[in-house]
Amino acid sequence: MHKLHLLICGTALMIVGCPSQPRVSLRPQAPRPLYDVVSVVNANAAAITNTLRARGVVDGYFTSPQGRRRSYHVDGTLFYLDPSYLRFDLKKLGTRMLLFGSNDTNYWIVGQKDEDSFCGRHGVADDLPPDTPISPTQLIEALGLSSIPVDYSALDDVQYVQRIVPDYQQILFFDYNHAASPILNKEYWIDRRAPYLVSKVIFRDEDGQVEMESSLSQYRRHGGVDCWLPYVMEVVWPKAQAYLRFQVRQWKQFEAVTPTSPQFVTHEVCENKR
Repeated sequence: MHKLHLLICGTALMIVGCPSQPRVSLRPQAPRPLYDVVSVVNANAAAITNTLRARGVVDGYFTSPQGRRRSYHVDGTLFYLDPSYLRFDLKKLGTRMLLFGSNDTNYWIVGQKDEDSFCGRHGVADDLPPDTPISPTQLIEALGLSSIPVDYSALDDVQYVQRIVPDYQQILFFDYNHAASPILNKEYWIDRRAPYLVSKVIFRDEDGQVEMESSLSQYRRHGGVDCWLPYVMEVVWPKAQAYLRFQVRQWKQFEAVTPTSPQFVTHEVCENKR
């Protein structure tokens, strides 16, 4: 009888699983006030006080003006410091394929050849090279680690609204085009499941077309810092026919890497822009 009892219990465990493991509900939580939604995201961003470094694998493609698609599978190393400091190195077998950089004054894209490089200055409208239509400043937004710029004091000039959908609370930002008409230009999609952080960031042009859509997933709590970091970042530029997927293997923070460190020094390709 004792052996029969063990057999029955063992069979039950195979069917229903171990009863000591609680089931995790994937059901989204009830919508929360906008202030609470923004506070959680911004508190997570505020906890990131030092430079972050991410290492992993980058896959994707660019499309040339002639319609030729260039795919890549490379190693990626990213440095980020709020609000505008970025260094994203794409290398294959130790050889640089592409570098994106940004600091408080400039942003730059450095290719394998000098003629493939570009430098821009923040606040100045410059056309990006056709072969690399990705802006480093957009990559910063794509990380979803910055604070959401909601100003609760601007009650007379509402520039954002909240929209509730089954899985997200969306914060929609509006701007004005050349005809002084309001346009939807940016969207933050906040997951209604824990840890209640940014799942998507979308930029739109004046015609309402998507310029960039970033999807962030597989958040994990970063050791030593009370913050959550995404381990998968996927970015699509539909108009430019470009795509990037960054699978992060490791996040690490560096107190010694500051805005004046070599990672963020303005690249030499910007010398001719001065």
